[in-house]
Amino acid sequence: MTLGSETAAEEKIKLPSPSSYTLQPAPDHLLALLDLKSNDLFVISTTAFASRAIDERIALQAKAKAIVWSNDWQKLLFYTDFEIWVYDLKRNQKIFINRLGKVIEEAFWYPERSYVIYRTDNTLRATETEEGSVKNDTELTSLSAISQPAVDRSGARLYFNGKVGNRQGLYQLMVQ
Repeated sequence: MTLGSETAAEEKIKLPSPSSYTLQPAPDHLLALLDLKSNDLFVISTTAFASRAIDERIALQAKAKAIVWSNDWQKLLFYTDFEIWVYDLKRNQKIFINRLGKVIEEAFWYPERSYVIYRTDNTLRATETEEGSVKNDTELTSLSAISQPAVDRSGARLYFNGKVGNRQGLYQLMVQ
């Protein structure tokens, strides 16, 4: 690569092959790479390109099928088919949230960061994310079908496509 009249060396990061990494949203000082085929997640410092010791620049290496950053970009929610995790950037700590016997279809932050809302087949649940020996995990609703849940900014209302019997449509659930 040539910049003006100066020559710059091309820096490379070696990732497992074969891979199908996608760049995911991340804070300015990090890159989040998610392989959608193998569910490998790498969160690395952008300074990794200037370092010979790439291992020292990996903030997080884990399995994940999707990631969601908190609004302040300080916590990363990630999940596999059966587990939910949070990575705390400030403490550089991976926190186990929950393990389930059903496939987790999707998960996202509740506006108050101490909770995550997640969907398994036809059920919406909320679970606490704060560290501790016991986490409250509450069923919010269960219908014949649920898809595309979203919560408003205040956290007062949860919206989703659903089906109850023969009635299909957009539903609203008031959250306390």
